Amino acid sequence: MVSALLRIYLKQNATYQGKSIHEAVLELLRDSNIRGATLLRGIEGYGTDGKIHTVNYPPLKWQACKCLS
Repeated sequence: MVSALLRIYLKQNATYQGKSIHEAVLELLRDSNIRGATLLRGIEGYGTDGKIHTVNYPPLKWQACKCLS
Protein backbone atom coordinates (compact mmCIF):
# COMPACT_ATOMS: atom_id res chain seq x y z
CA MET A 1 0.00 0.00 0.00
CA VAL A 2 1.34 3.42 -0.96
CA SER A 3 0.56 6.39 1.26
CA ALA A 4 1.17 10.10 0.88
CA LEU A 5 0.61 13.24 2.89
CA LEU A 6 -0.70 16.29 1.06
CA ARG A 7 -0.91 19.67 2.76
CA ILE A 8 -2.94 22.45 1.23
CA TYR A 9 -2.73 25.92 2.77
CA LEU A 10 -5.84 28.03 2.31
CA LYS A 11 -6.92 31.50 3.28
CA GLN A 12 -9.76 31.31 5.80
CA ASN A 13 -12.16 33.66 3.98
CA ALA A 14 -11.48 32.39 0.45
CA THR A 15 -14.45 31.03 -1.51
CA TYR A 16 -14.94 28.90 -4.60
CA GLN A 17 -18.27 28.82 -6.46
CA GLY A 18 -20.11 30.30 -3.48
CA LYS A 19 -18.70 27.88 -0.88
CA SER A 20 -15.88 28.33 1.57
CA ILE A 21 -12.70 27.06 -0.04
CA HIS A 22 -12.13 24.42 2.63
CA GLU A 23 -15.60 22.96 2.04
CA ALA A 24 -14.97 22.84 -1.71
CA VAL A 25 -11.59 21.11 -1.25
CA LEU A 26 -12.98 18.55 1.22
CA GLU A 27 -15.83 17.75 -1.17
CA LEU A 28 -13.40 17.39 -4.07
CA LEU A 29 -11.20 15.01 -2.07
CA ARG A 30 -14.19 12.94 -0.92
CA ASP A 31 -15.63 12.80 -4.45
CA SER A 32 -12.19 11.71 -5.72
CA ASN A 33 -12.28 8.72 -3.35
CA ILE A 34 -9.46 10.02 -1.16
CA ARG A 35 -9.65 7.78 1.94
CA GLY A 36 -9.49 10.54 4.54
CA ALA A 37 -8.93 14.23 5.11
CA THR A 38 -8.63 16.45 8.17
CA LEU A 39 -9.07 20.19 8.31
CA LEU A 40 -6.81 21.94 10.80
CA ARG A 41 -7.12 25.60 11.74
CA GLY A 42 -3.92 27.36 12.67
CA ILE A 43 -4.01 29.41 15.84
CA GLU A 44 -0.43 30.63 15.79
CA GLY A 45 2.58 30.48 13.52
CA TYR A 46 5.07 32.43 11.47
CA GLY A 47 6.06 32.74 7.86
CA THR A 48 9.14 33.78 5.93
CA ASP A 49 9.17 37.18 7.62
CA GLY A 50 9.66 35.51 11.03
CA LYS A 51 6.81 37.53 12.56
CA ILE A 52 4.53 35.45 14.82
CA HIS A 53 0.85 35.67 13.87
CA THR A 54 -1.77 34.79 16.48
CA VAL A 55 -5.52 34.37 16.24
CA ASN A 56 -7.38 34.95 19.48
CA TYR A 57 -10.58 32.93 19.64
CA PRO A 58 -13.15 33.25 22.42
CA PRO A 59 -12.64 30.68 25.20
CA LEU A 60 -14.05 27.27 24.32
CA LYS A 61 -16.12 25.11 26.65
CA TRP A 62 -14.20 22.07 25.35
CA GLN A 63 -10.52 21.59 24.70
CA ALA A 64 -9.64 21.83 21.03
CA CYS A 65 -6.97 19.53 19.64
CA LYS A 66 -3.70 21.10 18.61
CA CYS A 67 -1.23 19.84 16.06
CA LEU A 68 2.28 21.24 15.75
CA SER A 69 4.09 20.23 12.59
